[in-house]
This record gives sequence, C-alpha cells and structure tokens, in this order.
Amino acid sequence: MAQSRWRTDALVRMTGRSMFQLLTAQTKKPTVFIGIGAVALFLLGLAPIAPVPTPAFAPLSEITILPALLASGFGGDRFIPIGAAIGALIAPVAFVFTARSIAKSGNLLPKVFIVVFSLIFILSCALAIMGWKSTVLYTSMSRLVALLIQSIVPPIFIVIYSVSQRSRMTFPRSIMIHWLAFAWISWSALPWYGELL
Repeated sequence: MAQSRWRTDALVRMTGRSMFQLLTAQTKKPTVFIGIGAVALFLLGLAPIAPVPTPAFAPLSEITILPALLASGFGGDRFIPIGAAIGALIAPVAFVFTARSIAKSGNLLPKVFIVVFSLIFILSCALAIMGWKSTVLYTSMSRLVALLIQSIVPPIFIVIYSVSQRSRMTFPRSIMIHWLAFAWISWSALPWYGELL
C-alpha cells in the first residue's frame, strides 16, 4: 500500500496533474461509473414518492420525505416532487464531490467522510430509540424490525468491509464503499418511524 501510494505520488509530482486527471486521461470509466452511481443514488432517493404502492417495510427516508413535506407546505401537493427531488439530490451530489476529492487527493478513506458517516449512524440509532414505540403503536412490530434491520445493519457491514479492505484499498474499492454508504444514507439511514403518511 505504501509503495503503491509512493508511485502514485511520484506520478502526480512528475506530470503536474492531479490523480483525477491521470485517471480520466487513461480512461473515462471512472467518470462513467461515478455518473451511473450518482443517477442510481438519485433514483433510490426518489423511491419514497414513487407513484407505485410503497411496500409496508420500505423505510421512507426522511432525507426525501421532509423536503417533500416542506415543499408541499409552500405550494401544495404539486410541489411535493420538487421537494423530494431536492432531498434525493443530496446523496448523489455528495457522492460526486467525494469521488472527485478522493481522485484529486489520493486519500481513499477521508477522515471527514468517516466522521460524517459515524454521526449519521449515531443519529440513525437515536431515531430508532425515539421512534420505536410509535412505530409499534401505529403500524406493527414487523415494520419496526424491518426498519431497524435496514437502518442499523448496513453501516455495520460497510465498516467491516472497509476495515477488511484497508490494506488492499484501491480507488474502485473506495468508490464502491462510498457508494454503498451514500446508498444507505439515501435509502434507510433515517427512516420514517411512527404512523405512515
């Protein structure tokens, strides 16, 4: 890992180009994959307001629901999709900026990302503690269990995978880890506990 990092740093110094420029000069694949990942995150974020029946165990992410409800307060029901789109854009935009930062700096697991990921996980646990009772009261115990599994288990697997790959971390693995983390944030990190809308 250290030798690979040294080679990358030497290449960046010799050419005067950033890691991102070196990657995209060789191939457009990283840019294409990052773009496809961002679109997938956006669609995942829009899932709570999709015009199809929502499964009873879908988490209904507050990252999408709250902006949609705020927008409907300003302009009625016709503004719900606009608010939801704004909320759904949070994860893809953050993913693209994170990927560019990783490519430019060469830091495959930035400390800022680890801190933000940890804070969101703590917030997710706090929401679970505060919302479990109303979820059981207004819906069911099985919905509560499904929400807890979707909001608590994925970050644990992401952390285990990140730690296991730390010595073999590459740019594609780092991007995959970050995409999984943003998918969790977009889909189920902050689920809607309590009565269904």
